[in-house]
Amino acid sequence: MHAIEYRITTEYIELNQLLKICGLAASGGAGGALVAEGNVQVDGQPESRKRCKIRPGQVVQLGSQRITVLAADAAEVAAKAEARIARAREKAAAKPAAKLAPPSSPWQPKPRGKQRAKPGAKPGPKTGPKPGPKPGPKPGAKPGARRRRPTSSGPAGGR
Repeated sequence: MHAIEYRITTEYIELNQLLKICGLAASGGAGGALVAEGNVQVDGQPESRKRCKIRPGQVVQLGSQRITVLAADAAEVAAKAEARIARAREKAAAKPAAKLAPPSSPWQPKPRGKQRAKPGAKPGPKTGPKPGPKPGPKPGAKPGARRRRPTSSGPAGGR
């Protein structure tokens, strides 16, 4: 029987991911398939849940492979957290500093001039009055009356 010890720095790890990380499955989906087939035992009991939460102290067995899940010691957890913080600081330092506009007073509106189109931008919709005369009422129509839509004069009488 081949024994593997795996240390986790989190509260738990999903069973299919544990099988993938330990090299017993090619992917998380393949690990889930192994679990669904009934080939996996957790603490000596057959396990059918693909995403069963495996916590430190539990033992997972797949055939002759045995995985013991251990908790990481405090120094490992602290080192991992410091490395994560350092990566975040490096990423923040790599970003260009945002240009801050001078603070505007809250009681004055921002001046809005004519907005210019960006180079290569498509022209927007044209606004303003439409060319040509505005259609008026039909001759002989009552003032204030609305025009009705014409109906088709087909075999059904238009309806």
